[in-house]
Parts: sequence; C-alpha cells; structure tokens
Amino acid sequence: MPVSFVNNGTPGITYTEAFTVVFNPPRSGFSLNTANGGIYYQLATPGPGAAVLDVVWESFEHFLLPGMQRFDSTDGEGMPWARQFAGIRMRSANAATPASVTVI
Repeated sequence: MPVSFVNNGTPGITYTEAFTVVFNPPRSGFSLNTANGGIYYQLATPGPGAAVLDVVWESFEHFLLPGMQRFDSTDGEGMPWARQFAGIRMRSANAATPASVTVI
C-alpha cells in the first residue's frame, strides 16, 4: 500500500510501495529533500476515477542530485494535462550510495 509521506527514508534501487507517496487529496505543490545520493523519481497526476489510488504515472524517470526540490506546478514539470500532483515514487540511483529522502 502506498504511503502518505516519507520522512528521512532510504529507498532501494527499485520502486516499492514504501517509497510511493500518494497525496490524498491531490496537491498543487510539495517539496522533496534528497541527501547522500541521487535518486530517480516519477510523478503522478490524478486518474480518471474517484479512488485515491487511481493515479496516472509518468512514462519516464527524472534524475535528482542531493538537495531540496520544490514542485510548484504540474505545468512546470511538463505535465500540462493536470493541475495537481497525485503522487511521487522514488528509488536510489546507486546501490552503493543509497539516498535519503523526505517528501513534505
């Protein structure tokens, strides 16, 4: 089951439900803090259904080096078909240097 937040967690190198954050209700913005190593992530927008887990994941991954990233609009992320973020899922980019992530 996806989670509603992540606080200083260490994801593995594959996507898992423990590092899949689904926002309920969807948000117009959020912050992602990454430390120790890079991550790959995918964003989601609300799906056509009414269920909380009905989200549409991007078909590609983004790479992020350690630091704070603020997501203020779906338009700014190249997602013009939606006005809100439904979720984010993350995985470490390197097994030898796992990242630490917080989603606020």
